[in-house]
Amino acid sequence: MDEFHSGQSVEMDDNRSRWRVFEAVRWRLICGEYGPGEKIKLRSLAEALDTSVTPVREALLQLVAAGALTHSHQRSISVPPANWETYSEVRGLRILLEGRQAAYATSKITLDEIDRVAEIARRLDTKSPSDLAKHKADLVEFHFSIYRAAARPTALRVIEGLWLQSGPYLNYLIPDYLPYSSGPQLRTIICKALRMRDAMAVAEAVETDLRNALGYMVDRLQRSGPL
Repeated sequence: MDEFHSGQSVEMDDNRSRWRVFEAVRWRLICGEYGPGEKIKLRSLAEALDTSVTPVREALLQLVAAGALTHSHQRSISVPPANWETYSEVRGLRILLEGRQAAYATSKITLDEIDRVAEIARRLDTKSPSDLAKHKADLVEFHFSIYRAAARPTALRVIEGLWLQSGPYLNYLIPDYLPYSSGPQLRTIICKALRMRDAMAVAEAVETDLRNALGYMVDRLQRSGPL
C-alpha cells in the first residue's frame, strides 16, 4: 500500500472511531447513564470503548457543539448542570413534539413493531427494577420504537436533541418516581391504541405520560434543586 492510500486508511479508521464514540456517548446521555454536572473522563471512556483518547475528545467536542455537553476553561468536558428552568422548556417542547410524532406513527407502524413495543412495555411494568440502567434503556427504546415508525426524520432528529438534554435527568426520575407512576397503565393504553390505529388516543396517552413524569422532575428541581 502506498503512502497516500495508507494515509486514507488511517483517516477512515479515525472517522469510524470518532463516529462510534459519538453514537455510544449520545446513547448514554439519552439513557441517563450520565447525570447532570457529571464530568466525562476521557481516558476511562477510551478504555471502555477500546479506542484512543483522540477520537473520544473529538466526538465529545461534537456533542459540546450540539449543546449536549459543556467544555470548561480547565479543558474538562461535562454534562451541563441541572437547571429547572431549562428543563421546564425542554419538557414543553417534548410534550408538543412527541405526542404528534406518536400520532403520525399510528398509521405506519407494523404489527411486528407494535408487538415489540408491547414486549418492552411488559418489561417496564415494575415499580422496583433490579437493573436501573436496563430499565432506563428500555424506557428510551419504548418511545423511540414508536417515534421512528412515524418516518419523519427531521422531527425525529429534533426529538433526539431534546432527549440528549433531558436524558441525564432520568437519574432524578428513576427509581424514585416509579412507585407513583401511571406509566405502566399509559403504556398499555398506547399499545392498544396503536393496534386500533387510534392516533388521538396514542397522542393523548404519550402526552399524559410525559406531563406526569417530566412534571415530577420539574417540581423536584424547583423545590429543592438537584439531589
